[in-house]
Amino acid sequence: MGIAFYVWDGMRMNSWQKNLPNIIIYALIIIALWWALRKKDKYNKDNQ
Repeated sequence: MGIAFYVWDGMRMNSWQKNLPNIIIYALIIIALWWALRKKDKYNKDNQ
């Protein structure tokens, strides 16, 4: 939802350039959480 707002606001005021670091940080956090969950599932399968 935040990315959609940045895109919509960026079209009007070109603010996406100011918020680009935030977008990148959000994407990195989501990727890190996905990777950690995947590793946790793999670890649980290996130990059963």
